[in-house]
Order: sequence, then C-alpha cells, then structure tokens
Amino acid sequence: MLTKPNKSTIKNSPLQRSLTPTLLIESPKMALANYKLMIKKSKEKPKIIKQGGLATTSNQVTSSLLDSVISTDTCMFPTPLKQDTNEVEELKFQLQEMQRFTKNALESQRMYFEEIIAGLEMEIKEDKEYFNREMNLIREEIIGLKEEKGDLSTILPENQNSWDLKTQYFKNQEFISILERQNRMLYEKIIKNN
Repeated sequence: MLTKPNKSTIKNSPLQRSLTPTLLIESPKMALANYKLMIKKSKEKPKIIKQGGLATTSNQVTSSLLDSVISTDTCMFPTPLKQDTNEVEELKFQLQEMQRFTKNALESQRMYFEEIIAGLEMEIKEDKEYFNREMNLIREEIIGLKEEKGDLSTILPENQNSWDLKTQYFKNQEFISILERQNRMLYEKIIKNN
C-alpha cells in the first residue's frame, strides 16, 4: 500500500519541480548537452536484444524522443517540392493556348490594318482621278476662252474685252495652280505609301 507523501516531499520532488512554470524551461547548457547526447546516441549502432522472439533496439526510445523534438517546423533544409506530371501538362496546355490566342489576335489586327490601308489607297486614287478630271475641264475651259477672245474682240470695245478676259484668265490660273498643288501633294502621298 502506498503512503501519502508529506508536503515537504511534494515540494522538493523532481517531478513537482519540473511541472512548475518557472522551471519548465531548462538552462541553455543543459538543453545543448541533452541534444548532443541524443544525436550521439542516434548515430551509435543499435544493440539488438532478443526478448521472447521480438528484436528490440536500445536506442529506440532515444530515436523516438529525437523525432519528437526535431519536427518539420525546425528543419532548416526542407525537401524540394515535386510537381505533379498532370500539373506540368496543364501548364504546357495553357501556354499553348495563350500562344495560339496571341497569334490569332495579331493576325486579326494585321488584316484590319491592311483593310484600312487598302481603303485609304482607294480614296487617294479616286481623289487623284477627280482632280485630274477637274484640271482637264479647266484646261478645256481656258482653251475655249482663248478661242472666244477673237470673237469678243469684234463685239466688245478693246478695253472692256481685254479687262474681262484677263480677269477670267487670272481666276482660272489661280484655280489651276491650287488644283495642281493638291494633285502634287496627293501624288507624293501615294508614292510614299507605296
């Protein structure tokens, strides 16, 4: 039968001291010594003791204690993560999809700009043809005015005939120069685009 220990025995017992909050933490020297001892024992070759047909090792307790102390949280060199093959294949597929999407987008953009350029070239060509027609009409009008000059000289007085023809001639010349300048600008633009 167990005897009830007195108060002084309880207070001085190692078990009671180890459970008190202030003494739960060991001194650094003691902790270091304990770790060194555990590491040393874990490196030793285990002594196999056969008991009743079961083989046990003397350092099994030490190894389990060492395993409980050294956890994965305190490991300085974590094992490298191995990517799953399916994940790699999925990433490759996503990359191919992105490349295909980018290629299609660039092709669509190129076709869009080609259509715009073709439209602008057609407009420039039509404008050039229009200005050429206008210039031909004005030249024909000037030729007609020059032909009428002889007829008007017989009908109108000299001063009035000369004044009207000169005014009309200068107006036509100014208009022709404007059209020629615009035509030259359009021609330069066409040459630059081609």
